[in-house]
Amino acid sequence: MSLRWLASISVAGCCAFLPAARVTAQETISQASVSGRVTDPQGGVVPGAVVTARQTETNVTAETITDQGGRFRFPYLRVGPYQVTVRLQGFADATRALTLTVGSAFDLPVTLVIAARSLARYRRRKCRTFR
Repeated sequence: MSLRWLASISVAGCCAFLPAARVTAQETISQASVSGRVTDPQGGVVPGAVVTARQTETNVTAETITDQGGRFRFPYLRVGPYQVTVRLQGFADATRALTLTVGSAFDLPVTLVIAARSLARYRRRKCRTFR
């Protein structure tokens, strides 16, 4: 009889904690994420670029730097309209507008173009080479 009593106590104890575990497993998602890869005009990755995500309604910003693979990630942004800007010396700034919704995960590929001043210098050097 004591084995039966022990088994019923164990089952009752497990059942008592089961609803609590199920309730804690439910999480409210109220944020979104943005990630992407920054490349140059030839498709090469761009490490070290500064990426800024600015929520346009509040002007709250988050900033990160691209890794060696040219990747960036903002894992926990509040929902709303954003302006994402990528900057690196020698390239023109690239800006994208997007609206984050609850639970969304955006993949934002960005291709940087050579800045006008840098392009002019590049063309002058190239022209001298071929003369």
